[in-house]
Amino acid sequence: MRSDIVEIVVHGVTYRIEEPIVRDGLRATVTALVDGQALATDRLNLDRERDRRRFAERAGNPALADDLLLVRERVLEYLAGPPPAASEANKTLDGEVLAAALALLDDPQLLDRVRETVAALGWTPPPGGEHLPALVYLVLSSRLLERPVNLLVEGPSGAGKTLLVATVAQLFPADAIVALTGMSERGLLYLGGNLSHRMLLVTEAAGLHRDGIGAAIMRSVTWEGRVRYPTVEKDESGRLVSRVIELAGPTGLVTTTTRGVEEELATRLLAVSVPESPEATRAVLRAIGRTANGSAPEQPDLAPWHALQRWLEHEGVRSVTIPFAERLAELVPADLVRMRRDFPQLLTLIRAHALLHQRQRERDAHGRIIATLADYAAVHRLVAPLYGVIAAGGVTEGVRMVVSAVAELCLEPDDTVSLTRLVQLLGRDKSRISRHVRRAIELGFLVNLEPVKGRPAKLRPGDPLPPPVSALPDPENLALPLERNTATLAGDRDHDAENTVAPGGATPPQHPQHPPRPDEGSVAGVAPPLRPGEQRSFGDADAEIADRCGVAGRGQQCMFCPCGGVLGPTDRAGWLRCERCGQWMRADDPALRRGKGGG
Repeated sequence: MRSDIVEIVVHGVTYRIEEPIVRDGLRATVTALVDGQALATDRLNLDRERDRRRFAERAGNPALADDLLLVRERVLEYLAGPPPAASEANKTLDGEVLAAALALLDDPQLLDRVRETVAALGWTPPPGGEHLPALVYLVLSSRLLERPVNLLVEGPSGAGKTLLVATVAQLFPADAIVALTGMSERGLLYLGGNLSHRMLLVTEAAGLHRDGIGAAIMRSVTWEGRVRYPTVEKDESGRLVSRVIELAGPTGLVTTTTRGVEEELATRLLAVSVPESPEATRAVLRAIGRTANGSAPEQPDLAPWHALQRWLEHEGVRSVTIPFAERLAELVPADLVRMRRDFPQLLTLIRAHALLHQRQRERDAHGRIIATLADYAAVHRLVAPLYGVIAAGGVTEGVRMVVSAVAELCLEPDDTVSLTRLVQLLGRDKSRISRHVRRAIELGFLVNLEPVKGRPAKLRPGDPLPPPVSALPDPENLALPLERNTATLAGDRDHDAENTVAPGGATPPQHPQHPPRPDEGSVAGVAPPLRPGEQRSFGDADAEIADRCGVAGRGQQCMFCPCGGVLGPTDRAGWLRCERCGQWMRADDPALRRGKGGG
């Protein structure tokens, strides 16, 4: 790593950076100078807000704390060297690395490979959190779409939420992520550069948990796609001048916090919690023990994962249509106004899944990837509980637990329950119980009769809890009428135009297993497409499968999906559905394979 002296001028102040090194953050010896006079000199971690503020106080100018964020970004750019040109980035996508990347894109179980890789990198999913690596990966991949998903990962200190996000982020190229470990109110404004199709990672977002300038900026950057912020500052001569700070988008936000974020910003984020039960803690301890005794898995090669993202950026299609979007809109609950924001994020997750599996999906007449029910089914498994909480007005399992416990203890009309007694009953960590109680009080399901702040709480049940809600329909309920699906495939009309994302180049309609022959020299030609599944025979022992396939048994004919799965009959004339991958296919599709029972 380069370690010579770097001088950076920000708002008339010269920052001399010596011995910069990236180790648990960007550490360097920093000297702030004005007209050759040193205001302050110290060695600090530029990733830590506390260090930046302390340096600014020593220099006698609190505004320098925000300037140091911009200094940090420029030092990181200096250490990394100039970014490669697009042609150079494409050249890296060749040989065995690209072949491995395309093999991942051709894998129907790609998200399972994500879980395995994240576990090998050191984040072992606790019971109840097995879905989290795949969800974070899907959210980060949505950066390539027109409206990325925004995610909030909550949990107490030490729960592993920051490690989860940081570990999944390793599967992405460095320039796809803008990572900060804490922010000041105006810190984001001084990042500089272009945030377009990059994900912003803010860990322990101290500047985002309350209403203010920082929260307003984040609302803008995560929903409007850009920031345009007028401000007044001193120029090099010391005069006050107006300046407009702009950050281009679209960009998405992934943040972790123990205290939550302000309410208005929270409605723009999907919120998930890292499991914190004793069983989850035990699983983490076992993983640490395996690492200590040398039985941890070998560190995986991340080059194919980075090449996968590069291929999506430079060679892949980014335009996705969701044929069942209108049907889904009719089936999700409309009781809460915030669903107007959460439903687009659900559609974006479906698009992101189709984007990652585009080599296994068909195209419509406009060259767009056609999302299938398999894409919705995968997303449904990841976020159905999350949307259930949203539809129930924010009532989590933790809130239900503490409200039910208080109701159990309050047997008489005048009974109240202290937090200590509640902790003893539930046998859980006090900080966790306290957080759930605080949320239950905010929602009105618990009442604290103690008026003096700081005294032990006197809890009583409040409003009755709503019943658990299943907010997202089962994938089987989204089967489209035949005429709607054929209109999509034939391109008779450009329906669902609002579901289309940033163009990625037109591609003619094709079967996912038979893409057009790539141009000579194209990186897409390095690895062949997936081969169709082999033919299998059904004997008497396969009666159950034969029944699903619509055949009587031995010697009868059955059709197979190119993935090798059995195609079963449906009530949609002319259409079959794969039992393995969920793909809908025409019965006369030439890609289908037919096999006969043994004789």
